[in-house]
This record gives sequence, C-alpha cells and structure tokens, in this order.
Amino acid sequence: MCKLSKKNLGVITQGSLSGGLEMRLSSSNSVEEVRVGKFVVVEGRQNRFFCMLTDVSLGTSNPKILLDPPTDDDFTSEILNGIGTFGTVKLQPMLMIERNTKSSEEELRPVKTIPSHFSNVCDASEHDFKTVFGDEHDPNKKMFNIGQPLDMDTPVCLDLDRFIERSN
Repeated sequence: MCKLSKKNLGVITQGSLSGGLEMRLSSSNSVEEVRVGKFVVVEGRQNRFFCMLTDVSLGTSNPKILLDPPTDDDFTSEILNGIGTFGTVKLQPMLMIERNTKSSEEELRPVKTIPSHFSNVCDASEHDFKTVFGDEHDPNKKMFNIGQPLDMDTPVCLDLDRFIERSN
C-alpha cells in the first residue's frame, strides 16, 4: 500500500521486463490529470521500482459499451467510470530500489525483474528523488542541481564525481 504521503494512482495489471508495465488507473483519478514523463514508484512485495509514465490510453471492460456511448449523459458516464471504462497507463521501470532487510538502507539496482500483479503505483515522493538522484545538501558528495521534474518542486541532482568518471 502507498504510504500516506503519496497519492495512490492505480495497480499493475500486466507487463514484461522488455515491454514495460501496464497500470490500471484507479477510478478516483482522472485520466486527464496523468502526464507522460511523470515519475512514479511501484511498491512491489520485495522491491520498489522507480518508473516513468510513457503512455496513456482508454480501455473498456466490454467493447459493446462503445456501440452506444452515453453522449451528454453525465450520470451514465459516472456509473461506467472505473467499472466499464477506465484509463490504462504504460510505465517504464528505470531503477529498482532494493530493500535491505538488515538495515534501513535502500540500494539502487538496474531493473532485472518486475513487480507482481496488483502492486500499488504511487506518485514519486521527494524521498524517492533523493534516493535516486541524491541530495544537493549532502556534505559527502559534490552534487549539482540540474533542475526539477515538471510536476514537482524537488531538485534533480547530478553527482559531479560520478559524471566525470566516463567521457560524456
């Protein structure tokens, strides 16, 4: 379950390691509020997955609903929302955040697996961004703020020492 500080967006319904994950948007969230490029976290049973939204689509539980769509009928549209019609969101896992059972440390790993069915998907928090990109106020590292995600007021940092390790 998503922690209280995070907004629950939906649950994972299917996916693959190479093709990405598919999330069914919860009926309490509007498909119009979902933006491609947004960062989310999938709360798996053993790992957390830092993902980016890559596509948004509309789905139906029964194609016959579309044969006679409810035009100008807000009541029927509201009844069908979340049951007969729903939003589907494609996610691309970028990193796996491995939970260390011996300590409270979280380790970043390349994605080598996927979360199970019905894993909760939440907005990425400031803590998630600091885990992935680092904290510009960390005295032990040379972090440089390169900007912010479009929908958040959280800095995205670049570790200058790691940046110069390879030719860029």
